[in-house]
Amino acid sequence: MPTLSFAQNDNIPVPPATETTLVSLSPITTRVGQQIKFDSMAHLVVNVDVQPDYLIRIHFGLKRVTGTTSTLIADYNNWHSQTNSSSPFADKKYEMLPLTITWVDTPSPGTHIYSIFLHIGVVNNVYEMFVPITSLNAITFP
Repeated sequence: MPTLSFAQNDNIPVPPATETTLVSLSPITTRVGQQIKFDSMAHLVVNVDVQPDYLIRIHFGLKRVTGTTSTLIADYNNWHSQTNSSSPFADKKYEMLPLTITWVDTPSPGTHIYSIFLHIGVVNNVYEMFVPITSLNAITFP
């Protein structure tokens, strides 16, 4: 019978140039051939300085930790920018960016801890970033 695991978190500050774990699931124990389907989401809020043009490098990912070994399962890497001249919302001082990963993992037998993380590399004209809501769910199939 499939087993559901779920975790959520809110109001997480995201400092630049630091990998921030957003949420982790309780340990999941698997047998040979079992698959786990993941759905994850986070909303990243970017508060900008007086100048609304900004540039950030986003790295959002799903990790598996088995014992002392950490493995990147799936990730999203991209630049994101907002330019005052191209925005119909030039007076806006923040932006909310939805981030999602859906993935199926077939881990080796054992006990695993899964988590999602966010790392913001390059940051220009941003004074604060945070995640108001994030969640990770997993369904383990026999």
